[in-house]
Amino acid sequence: MPLLSSRLFLPLAGLLLSSIALAGCSATAEPKKVDLAAPFSADAAVTPEWSLDITPVSSPAFVAGTALVYDGTDELRMVAVDTATGEERWSRRSSTGAVVPKWTGFSVVTTEGAGGKDLVAYLTPAELDASIDYYQHTLVVADVQTGEVIWHAPKDWVAGVWNCGLNRDVCYSTWDLASESWVSKELNVDTGQVGPVTTEMDGRPTDVIDEGVYSYTDASGTAWFGRRVDGQDLWKVEAEGLVGKDIDSAGRLRAVDTVPDSDDLLLNMTEAKTADGKTMSVDDFTLVSIDGKTGSRNWSTTGALCTGADLMVCRGAVSFSAADDDAGFDLGKGALVVAGIDASSGKDRWSKDLAGVTSLANARGQAGRGNLEDAWVYQDAKGAAILSTDGQSGRVPADDLTACKSPTRWNGPESSNPQNPVTEFQLGIVWSPCDAAGRASGESWTDGSVRAASDMPDDWKTGQKVVQTKEALLGFQIEG
Repeated sequence: MPLLSSRLFLPLAGLLLSSIALAGCSATAEPKKVDLAAPFSADAAVTPEWSLDITPVSSPAFVAGTALVYDGTDELRMVAVDTATGEERWSRRSSTGAVVPKWTGFSVVTTEGAGGKDLVAYLTPAELDASIDYYQHTLVVADVQTGEVIWHAPKDWVAGVWNCGLNRDVCYSTWDLASESWVSKELNVDTGQVGPVTTEMDGRPTDVIDEGVYSYTDASGTAWFGRRVDGQDLWKVEAEGLVGKDIDSAGRLRAVDTVPDSDDLLLNMTEAKTADGKTMSVDDFTLVSIDGKTGSRNWSTTGALCTGADLMVCRGAVSFSAADDDAGFDLGKGALVVAGIDASSGKDRWSKDLAGVTSLANARGQAGRGNLEDAWVYQDAKGAAILSTDGQSGRVPADDLTACKSPTRWNGPESSNPQNPVTEFQLGIVWSPCDAAGRASGESWTDGSVRAASDMPDDWKTGQKVVQTKEALLGFQIEG
């Protein structure tokens, strides 16, 4: 089941791209020291516009003004919520597996059908087939706005559902009794037909990551990269010509990012350098810029991509374990250098030595009133500091961080107060120098009452923010 196994490694990529934040390596001048502390003043509490009392067991997916989330209050169900009013548009009973544990993160799978109709895929509750003594589910594809069922697959023992990646179809994994193994199937969202997965290239294990980019190694051992959009192959090139070396690409491509106002794509990839194949360093990563339309190589550099929007990479002996996402990064050991990259040449515009840093966090996702945008927060032996995306740095007074919380791992009680859903959410920088173990992850985890802050597609530009708590889904209207 190559596609499913490939997907299981992706959280590591998200952890890397959102946790480490910086890099550099050229002999450039030290960035000018500036006072960047002022924007860190905390905001007052903000009352939500609406509150929906549910028990979210997934991060919401946002499609055309609708938030889709799994609710586990009594039984697992798929819920569609109007993000402007908080009204529940529709809900359907659902399940993933025979037993549904509380607080398990379920991925909401959305796609687009014929005519641009927004669709969501989910599983119906498990039904025990006594004749063969195993549970069956029905994979359903429904209209996001109305909940109307468009297609459904035959009942089967389903273990997981995901976007196929190189087309708009929905893939899922089932148990094949004849071969006693897991197999992958694909539901065509235009016809409703179910068949073999078509996103494996040349019948080989294929990494399908993002923006239609895939990688695989053929039977002869040659590694390939390619891109397919709307079922059409745009290009396919050998890895050696693209990356500069014959990398064993299958299972190694970590992330694809776009470059703003450009057709270029950024490919960040690595090979494990240790015997166990699980411990890596950011220096093991190669960042390659390619023309997204032709696949031609623009430039490449060593380092792990921090954020494509800012073209910042990190380099150095910062290691992490693929075996345990919770292990985070081994910061504070060895050198850590952050650099801003020139999009046209791949050369360092500036670099900053952060040797001894013990914690990193991205402030971009927390940009609200009075917040610092386009910057990273870090802590070293001297205390808290910030680094802007143009290479400027400055110290943060301790008083400006006293009300801040960690944006990473949740260390609070399992439930804040089941009887009283959250009515306020503290906006402002959400990072704590007191928690050296708290390192940035893909979601914005905050204090004891807020579970995660989920960014909508246009985030703060829309003036709306949806926050997921232990007992509710909250909607905020943010000004300015």
